[in-house]
Amino acid sequence: MNIRRLTRSAGPVVLVLASFAPLPAQDLQRVEIAAGIYQFLAPYDGYVYSTSTAIVDGAGVLVYDTNTRPSIARAVLAGIRKITDKPVRFVVNSHSHPDHWSGNEVYADAFPDLAIISTDDALRIMKAVAPVWPASFSGDLRRAQAAFDERMRSGKNTDGSEFTAAQRKEAELDLRRDGSLVDELVKVRRTYPNLTFHDRLTLFLGGRELRFMNCFGDATGEAVLYLPQEKLLLTGDMLVYPRPYVPNGYRIAPWLESLKDIARLDVDTFIPGHGPALHGKTYLNLVIELIETVTARVRTLLEQGAVTVEEVQAAVKLDTLRAKFGLLDRDPNFDRTFQAAMDRLVKRIYDESRDGREFTR
Repeated sequence: MNIRRLTRSAGPVVLVLASFAPLPAQDLQRVEIAAGIYQFLAPYDGYVYSTSTAIVDGAGVLVYDTNTRPSIARAVLAGIRKITDKPVRFVVNSHSHPDHWSGNEVYADAFPDLAIISTDDALRIMKAVAPVWPASFSGDLRRAQAAFDERMRSGKNTDGSEFTAAQRKEAELDLRRDGSLVDELVKVRRTYPNLTFHDRLTLFLGGRELRFMNCFGDATGEAVLYLPQEKLLLTGDMLVYPRPYVPNGYRIAPWLESLKDIARLDVDTFIPGHGPALHGKTYLNLVIELIETVTARVRTLLEQGAVTVEEVQAAVKLDTLRAKFGLLDRDPNFDRTFQAAMDRLVKRIYDESRDGREFTR
C-alpha cells in the first residue's frame, strides 16, 4: 500500500532528521492464525498499520512482508525467535510499496542464504522507484514542516479555524513520529528479491505446499500466497480490511479479475495486506460487489453523455454499500475517508473506460 501520510494537515516534521528520538516501543500484536502460522500486527508507524506473517515449519520459516520500518522488522524477527530457533529460509515481498519490503535487510543480515521472493513485475518496479524515496520522503518532510510553521505563525488551520493548544500538541507528536519514520526510511539499505516468478511458483517448506500467484491489486505484480492444505490465502494489498484501497493506476478491471480468481479458490481464511485475518468470503464478495457496482454505474453515465470526472463522481451514489462497509469500519472519519476512496475509484474507472483520457466542458 502506498499512502502518503506525511502530508496530512496535522503533520509537520523537522529538517534535521537525526534530531528525532524514536517513539517509545509498542508491542506487536501476535495472532496464531493456524498451527504454525502467525500474523504480527504493528502499531501505526507514521505511514500505515503494517503487518507481517510468519509460517513456521520444521524445515524453517517463511516471512510474508517485512514492514515499513526496519526497527519493526527486527521486532517481528524477535517475536519469531520466541516461537522457533529454525532459520528464516524465505521472505516474500507481496509488492513494491515500501511498507512491504523495507525490512528486507534485517532478514538478509541474519540469514545469508535467504531467498527473497517477489514477482518479476514487483522487482522491476522496486528498482525503478526505490532510488527516489530518500528525496521524496525528505521533500514531504520539508513541506510538512513548512505547513506546521505557517500554522504556528498565523495561529490558524488551513480552514481558518483556530490552531488550538491541543491541536499543536497532536501535531508535534505527529512530527516526532513521522520524523523518526523518515529518519529510518532514508537510511534503509534496499535489499532486493533474488528469486522472482512471472506467473506461478510452487515451493515446499517442510510439509507445507506454497503456491504463489501473480495478481493485480493496490500495485502491479502482487505475489499472493496460497496454502491449499490449510485453505489459507495471503493476499498482499489486493485485499485490505476494513475498506478497500484503490490501485495507483487506472487499471481496475485486472484488479476485479484477480479478486474473482481468488474467490474461486478453496479458502477459509484470508490474511489481508492490512488488517486482521478474515474468515470466510463475505468481505471479499463485498469488495467484488463494490467494484462491479461502481464500474457498471460509471460506464452507464459515460454512455449517457457525462463529460467530466466530477460529474460522474457526483452522480455515483453508493448509500447501500456505504452502509455495509460502515458496519465494519468504526473510524469516526469513516464517511469522509470512504467518500474519498470512492471518488478515487470512480476516477480510475472513468480513466480506464476512456483509455486514460479526461474531458472538460
